[in-house]
Amino acid sequence: MENFILSLIFWFPLLGSSLCLIPFGKDKAHFYKWIGIGTLSTQLLWVTVMLFFAKTNLDASVLDAQNLLLSEKLTWWHISLGKFGILHADYFLGIDKNNILLIGLSALILWVGGLASVFSKTVLTRSRLYFFFYLLLSWAVMGSFLSLDFLLFFICFEFMLLPMYFLIGIWGGKKKEYAAIKFFIYTLIGSVLILIAGIIIVNSGTDITKTALELNISVDEVIEKLKNSTLEPSQVVHSFDMLAFKDVNYFSTGSALFDYDGNTLRIAVFFLLVIGFAIKLPIAPLHTWLPIAHVEASTPISMVLAGVLLKVGGYGLLRLPFSVLTDVAIDFSFWLAAWGVFSMLYGSFLALGQTNLKRMIAYSSVSHMGFVLLGLAAINVEGTNGAIYQMVSHGLISPLLFLLVGVFYEQTNDLTITNYSGLFHKLPRYTAFVGVAFFAGLGLPTFASFVAELTVFLGAFSSDYIPVWLSALAVLTLIFTASYFLWTYKRMFLGEFSLHHSLKNQDLQDIPTSQKIIAIILTAFAILLGIFPNLVFEWL
Repeated sequence: MENFILSLIFWFPLLGSSLCLIPFGKDKAHFYKWIGIGTLSTQLLWVTVMLFFAKTNLDASVLDAQNLLLSEKLTWWHISLGKFGILHADYFLGIDKNNILLIGLSALILWVGGLASVFSKTVLTRSRLYFFFYLLLSWAVMGSFLSLDFLLFFICFEFMLLPMYFLIGIWGGKKKEYAAIKFFIYTLIGSVLILIAGIIIVNSGTDITKTALELNISVDEVIEKLKNSTLEPSQVVHSFDMLAFKDVNYFSTGSALFDYDGNTLRIAVFFLLVIGFAIKLPIAPLHTWLPIAHVEASTPISMVLAGVLLKVGGYGLLRLPFSVLTDVAIDFSFWLAAWGVFSMLYGSFLALGQTNLKRMIAYSSVSHMGFVLLGLAAINVEGTNGAIYQMVSHGLISPLLFLLVGVFYEQTNDLTITNYSGLFHKLPRYTAFVGVAFFAGLGLPTFASFVAELTVFLGAFSSDYIPVWLSALAVLTLIFTASYFLWTYKRMFLGEFSLHHSLKNQDLQDIPTSQKIIAIILTAFAILLGIFPNLVFEWL
């Protein structure tokens, strides 16, 4: 099973999505919910098995030729294009220390999002279509994290837009069409920038290993031929292998992206990738699609959007610009760090001024994703590990927050913070869950967010490229984060019980058992990774 476990994880959601195309009849609409949950549960099982195989290989230091814990590779394209050379693409799935935790996180969040979908009132209609798109989204997400071939990665990355567009546009709120279109256009622009950069990289680089195999000579001979310009262009293999992109000889002398001082094209490609993925992350001021998407999306889709889709942007930054063009990242590390700090502070300021509870949490995501960019800009082990830890931490806590907001919204259809006071008296258990989620969000010790933020700051303060004053400025975010969470909690849940006059006849019910179980699962993981951080660090 170890030889094909990654393909099982990748293709299984597509199989489930295909089953949703079978018409079972209106009286059997609940079948599609069982197909959805069954598929997501099985996928979670496959990911658990994958983690077991990967841990066994990690402990035994068993890695393949490309330092991967697990991998599957088959030739997909191998096309001779005359003077351009040979264009090569692989069906290449693999896991290493950059993506393994995000794959585990995605499987968990997609599963709990599926559970929330089953119990959500907004998904009661058109469940067949809903789970068709939801499982299609699951396939694209897993493909984005598993793919190590740029062509396959981009197909999955781009394909995420389609199901998410319909999941927001059909099952969203009053402005769902506007939110769906804005999400689609923004992220499509980011995808185009990434595609342009990818084409330039593939066109400018030489896959040394595959060229050597094609010519039946050694790698050293290929390198020598490239240095002496004796290799015919038609003999060069241009591949989409993202691991080959990092080869020190990938951009040879004479290449448009050859590493030399002042190579403006190299800088341009770096920022095409950074901006493209920063839109997905998102980093202010490229974030404006996110708040409206969260506010209008149904609860399960908000959970998946915050917990999984944003992390694809962070993973893309780590996998491509910061790994392939590290010299440019070093040259611009101060400005990248400053951009991250700006997003942290700007997002927290906006969250502090919100009157809508869901919009406040959306802006908190913008602030927390700034930590990811700051950690990567530190260009050191601590910062990079902190960035990954922050993605995992936020991927657990933000779905918890959106779940709890959704529980309240389904009762009241109103999330105006100032319309409520003293909810503790009517909703004691719900108040307790929100309190735990808020404290997790502000980074209280014993929660994963504390370890993540601490590690990012350790990376920033120890970085050779980020001044201490900028790192100190970033720490102020913690004060503003605590402010908007605690102020919201005080206004809504503490004090005397009161409701806005438009809600006087509202009969409030405490958190249902189904949502309570989902909240407990997410809270347990957030606490577990806060108390035992080595569960994350052993993979990094």
